[in-house]
Amino acid sequence: MSDITDTVLMKKAELLMVLRDYSVEKLRKSKAKIDIKASKPNSDEVVLMRIIAKSNLAENAIGVDEIRRMKTTLKEQDFDKVILFGNRFTSAAQKEMKDDDIEFFSTTMRVFLTLDKHNLYSSVIECVNELCQIKCGHIPQSEAECKGHSETPIQCSLCGGSGRTNDFRCPMYAGTDLRATQYSCDVRLISDNADFHAKHGWRTLLQKDLSSILKILIAENSKHQITETTIEGNGGEDG
Repeated sequence: MSDITDTVLMKKAELLMVLRDYSVEKLRKSKAKIDIKASKPNSDEVVLMRIIAKSNLAENAIGVDEIRRMKTTLKEQDFDKVILFGNRFTSAAQKEMKDDDIEFFSTTMRVFLTLDKHNLYSSVIECVNELCQIKCGHIPQSEAECKGHSETPIQCSLCGGSGRTNDFRCPMYAGTDLRATQYSCDVRLISDNADFHAKHGWRTLLQKDLSSILKILIAENSKHQITETTIEGNGGEDG
């Protein structure tokens, strides 16, 4: 697979799993594709997320023949929904997938665009709550209960608030405004920003909030990585 394309598509799949609360049941990897079997808690729905980073067509495009081969294989397996990730898809492939209700994402399609302002904000708060549980062991029931914010600016332990350390810019303090220095927790800062952006209906800024909080959450989840099942062979066939 193309390493860069593979990484980009895998990141999109990880993002979608977080946004939709999918849990990975099994991951199978070959030279041609990555298959992720996923499900939601308290749901019987089983989802296949397939990542195809390389094809025989120009620009690694996924053609209609690939989609039809995949559909034939999937008839023998028990999946309620299929989501496909690829570098790009031909017009015929896109039509085939839309006709069969197969969701798809290319490297240029933004996963966030599937969410409206309400769902963007809800997703931020869900990620915040999960990170609070991971980092602090509980979800604060009030702002006062959260220790990630101070009413007065927090003095930087490296530079004391001057913004300089030994004639160099402080990597922690420099470039932040006064409000940011009142936060000792990035999760709390993003949460408060999202509250403000949601109140004003600023969708683009909510997308940035969600992107920021997901980077933190994905980094935390990566500490509990899934064991891959590597499939030997040429990787050119569906399985």
